[in-house]
Amino acid sequence: MKMNIHSVLKQIEANQERVRMFVRTKKDGTSFLVPAYKRGNEEYAYKYGRKFMLYKQNFLREISNNSVMAITLVTPYGDSYDECRNSWKTIHKVIGAYIKSIKKLGVEKYITVMEATSKGLCHAHLLVSWNEPLKVCVHDDKYYLAENEFSKSIREKWSKEWMKVSVLKLKNNSIAIRVSPDLSEAEKAFDYATKFLGHGSDITNALYRVRENKAIASDINKLFTNYWAFKLNIRLYRFSRNIGKRG
Repeated sequence: MKMNIHSVLKQIEANQERVRMFVRTKKDGTSFLVPAYKRGNEEYAYKYGRKFMLYKQNFLREISNNSVMAITLVTPYGDSYDECRNSWKTIHKVIGAYIKSIKKLGVEKYITVMEATSKGLCHAHLLVSWNEPLKVCVHDDKYYLAENEFSKSIREKWSKEWMKVSVLKLKNNSIAIRVSPDLSEAEKAFDYATKFLGHGSDITNALYRVRENKAIASDINKLFTNYWAFKLNIRLYRFSRNIGKRG
């Protein structure tokens, strides 16, 4: 059975309703209820939105032109419920080991984000800052890695880690690599990779539009991302320690 957002909608709504309420008191003595932080609600989005502003600031600090690489990883799974679940479990297992392997090539800072496609499958975004500028080539106003051996090494390390946990063979398009030529493009790449995190994690409006059959594509992706994160108790992002530091 293929994944359908309406088939899991009730479970998403139920998860949002299971939240503790705290009593707060104003200066005039009146009391009011405040919901706890819960992934997907407004309070959580506000709290982690501020946190991700810090991540963004620290990731972009002191980067050189052509030093930021955006890597997208996809899986060869189909779009049935079981295969969607397996895609999330597999990437969750592989991505940490993959980061460790490419750190040996000269990674300075990184952030990884797991996200759902419109069919519920998992794919991952990696933003990596290298210790020196990368050689790039331009095609249709997009910047690509020009070093064939370096690109080959990055791809081979992904295949090697993947084969340790999955019997499915990766396809040729299982990894895409782009380079951000300057700070402005690196900022855009960060915003794109983290669009469903921080302030973007609030699913209130997405739930409303799906119920009213007015959903846009990003609503489906966001709700599937929220669903699998709850279902499998998966943390959607990882970052290098030097990104989490204040100052």
